[in-house]
Amino acid sequence: SSRSSLEKKTGGEILKCKLQQGTLAVASSRSSLENKTVEEILKCCKVALGESALTKANWMVSSANTNNKKDDASSDYENQEVANIKNFVIDSIKSNGNAGSLYVSGMPGCGKTTAVEMCLAEGCEWARFNTPKCHAKPGINDWQGRIEPEYLYFNVASDACNEQSQCTSSKYGGVWCSKVFSKLAMMIDVPPNTDLKAFEERLSVTKAVKKGYRTRPIFLVLDEIDLLLNSKSCGDGEKLLYTLFRWSSDPNNTLSLIGISNNTETKSLRRLTDLGKQGFGEHPKTVVFKPYTHEQLAKIITLRVGEHVFDSPALNLLSRRIAAKFGDARRILELAAKVVDYCSDSFSEAEKKSVVLQTDCVASNAASKVSLPLVKIEHVMKVVRDSNPQLTETILGQPRAAQVVLCVALAMSRELASSYTITHSQLLQYCQLATQTGLMESLNSSDFSDIVKNLCDAGLLRVSEENYSFSFDSNRTEIQIGVQLEEVESALGETLGTQPTYAKITQKAKEFIH
Repeated sequence: SSRSSLEKKTGGEILKCKLQQGTLAVASSRSSLENKTVEEILKCCKVALGESALTKANWMVSSANTNNKKDDASSDYENQEVANIKNFVIDSIKSNGNAGSLYVSGMPGCGKTTAVEMCLAEGCEWARFNTPKCHAKPGINDWQGRIEPEYLYFNVASDACNEQSQCTSSKYGGVWCSKVFSKLAMMIDVPPNTDLKAFEERLSVTKAVKKGYRTRPIFLVLDEIDLLLNSKSCGDGEKLLYTLFRWSSDPNNTLSLIGISNNTETKSLRRLTDLGKQGFGEHPKTVVFKPYTHEQLAKIITLRVGEHVFDSPALNLLSRRIAAKFGDARRILELAAKVVDYCSDSFSEAEKKSVVLQTDCVASNAASKVSLPLVKIEHVMKVVRDSNPQLTETILGQPRAAQVVLCVALAMSRELASSYTITHSQLLQYCQLATQTGLMESLNSSDFSDIVKNLCDAGLLRVSEENYSFSFDSNRTEIQIGVQLEEVESALGETLGTQPTYAKITQKAKEFIH
């Protein structure tokens, strides 16, 4: 509520306060949801799942992605990648900009930008309460004042789409040079349309001391930096980056460059063939973010809405679907918000106004018939089906026997892991056992081979090209699910999920395999 209330708090502690304010703080336990209506809980969840619910600090780099948790409670949100970024920022502040450059890469939605912004905010907060004993640059050791770092964030993709920002300048170079240097000029008080020597003088430590004004570390963040090296930049982006890398490599310059790329490889950097040569700047330090696993994605959801709103199967299906395709935290937040909307629509107006019971055992005389958890697997399956209607229609268009064979293959793949290959004979053997559940008539080998071939033709099952040439009753034929397991599971749930025997297939798969 005030600056003094934030005194002596780390960025991690401040972020945790934001988390509690922006999400369902009442969802930490079942009892804390007491006297809350269905509508109140789901509305809070919707707000908490909003991508910008925590004023850009989306908690994507939280303990959900922790590799090396520290004993210090204030830093339990960190993983090694975040720690490396923070160390770079702190080192740059301590040395008044003499830390070089940093290249942060990873798939979209794995927390790169959030991590950089959080570490910069924490670095600025650290500088407020820490006076370095000495500086690594000449002429600064006698200054006992605190350093006041600043940073400029520049998103290449969004600025490229802004037609109003298109400008040129013979002083700076092409379009990209003009955009970046114009904003940097405003930040460091350089007159507009001056040449680059004015920037170098203003960012120079020794010249600043001679002229009697203080220097401060300047962080320039270029998000989606790899776009500067595409063919449309016509060499302008390359010129810009060489200049910035040269400045950040200069021990007499207070600028530190942080580039953020959605390309997990350093392919873009390799285009800068002169990096490392005199006059072009040094190679940057690199930090690579990994995509989130399904466990981490599930943790991101529970950190926002608590552990009692989504039931375990629903959260598991949601997180596995996103992890299998993207590992993108933004996508699971978006999908989870849609699921909450659908869950809300499934309740009547009277149910929405009713107080949620704290137990699954609803008494016959209870005023409310709604209990925790509110979001069930059928809500997730409906949203997943709607997001891929073509697959759903393909599965629903299959004969009942084919749907059961696909269901059996799914159950076996689930139990043995998605990468496991099932042989023709194994699948046939289990399908013959599955006929005992009553979902399909007796199945002979010839009919089974025809069903498998049709499912392969529909893209729902897959065999290798080598095996495809064999007869489909060959024991050498190896079969896999042709699409994402979660999507098949969702579509199958619409036709077989309401039948008690559907659950028996999964149970019998475990018994058959083990």
